[in-house]
Amino acid sequence: MIDQSPAPRLLAQGLSRAGDLLAEADGSGRLAVRRAASGRTEADLRLAGAGAAVIEFSPDGGLLAVGDLQGGIHLGGPGAGEPRTLPGHRRQVESLAWSADGGLLFSGGGDRTVRVWDARTGQPLRTVDVGNPADTHDESVRALAAGPDGRVFAAGTSPGAVRLWDADSGAPLRTLQDSGPWAKSLAFDPTGSFLVAGSRNGARLWQLDRDGSVPLAGPREVVFSVAVSPDGRTVAGGGMDRKVWLWDARTGALLHTLTDLNGWVAKVAFTPDGGSLVGFDGDGVAARWDSSSGELLAVSRRAPQEPVRPERAWERIAASRDWARIHCSCARGARHVPADFARLVAARTPEQAKGGGLLNDVVRGGLLSEAAVPLAELSMAALAEEELSPETLDTLLLLIGELVDGESDSTESAAGRPDLGEECCEVVAGGIPLLYDLLATRREASVLEYAQDILVSLGEDEEEVAAAVGADRRS
Repeated sequence: MIDQSPAPRLLAQGLSRAGDLLAEADGSGRLAVRRAASGRTEADLRLAGAGAAVIEFSPDGGLLAVGDLQGGIHLGGPGAGEPRTLPGHRRQVESLAWSADGGLLFSGGGDRTVRVWDARTGQPLRTVDVGNPADTHDESVRALAAGPDGRVFAAGTSPGAVRLWDADSGAPLRTLQDSGPWAKSLAFDPTGSFLVAGSRNGARLWQLDRDGSVPLAGPREVVFSVAVSPDGRTVAGGGMDRKVWLWDARTGALLHTLTDLNGWVAKVAFTPDGGSLVGFDGDGVAARWDSSSGELLAVSRRAPQEPVRPERAWERIAASRDWARIHCSCARGARHVPADFARLVAARTPEQAKGGGLLNDVVRGGLLSEAAVPLAELSMAALAEEELSPETLDTLLLLIGELVDGESDSTESAAGRPDLGEECCEVVAGGIPLLYDLLATRREASVLEYAQDILVSLGEDEEEVAAAVGADRRS
């Protein structure tokens, strides 16, 4: 039987600058620190108060800064005991950055301010309002980066502005971009000569000794994280389409596209010698590549794939799929799907049968990920053989209806899978007699409605479908 224990949904993730340590915070308040190379847990910490929103390691990897959903900031680490909490922003902490020497911590909040802290004492040094004075609404500080000497910082705000600020006085120094796609991440090169931004539609680089910017070739999806190599010659980015990119910092030319992670790429970092690049996805999988050739060197996971002892038809189907290589619309990849499906099959209450991890993950807003086709196979196998509770049957039919009415999302179409909706229809069409049987034998209005809708979506004649409902059930 498949393990039904839910995989943790990560609220925030962090990667040390050297790429050797990972941090993951989930909704329970747990903050785990582990080795990227082995997956071994180094520390399990607990956060007081609200859940984590953003995590940043100090430059030496010895300390973690965690911003929470209510504006608090927590400082702790594997060797520093339980995290201490600093009074932070009036709203959620959106971004964090450290100075190169680890002495200063910068925090950006939903209250349009950046706060500068003495990281050693936890004392606040100054608060800088980085919003546009011409705007009356609040501007969240979505991304931060500290210059190499800590005297300058860059802030990206929700209207899409990117500006440089004096960290000592709080005075604005330069506007690189007035508006545009939000910056999701910012990074200076080691000499402070350029700034790179990952945003909602790609990445861009500004040379700070001249006007204008250079778009980095390749992605037009969200770029969550950017990093610059120690020699300043290479820029890396990772994003929503599960790819990692390497660019030439001088020309903006794309050097390599790396496709070895299966979830959204949350963080990237170069090793201190610049020879390797580490990426970390939403499923807790870390990969390391040669930064010159793009060759994959190693992959590690938080835990092995859920053990499977196939006993039933849908479990045998689940066991035959390599879920670690199947895409899902969520940040994690599809490894969670068998366990989430097992919980749905076993559900006995409306709360248990919500379809978490399937609805709004595999299929989201009518758009399908690669996991939709094997999920359709699991669903039809369970419909044929399982004694399902009424609550589970409702959700399962709703899910099947979403699959047959859906279409490939943009990333799947770009990857050469434009016909996922048609493939799901082919799978479900093999179970048309099961759906007619539901119309003849069930009384629940929702079951009858879902089954009829599915049959019509598959091309069955509407009048014949309506006639298949027993006379005492049509009302």
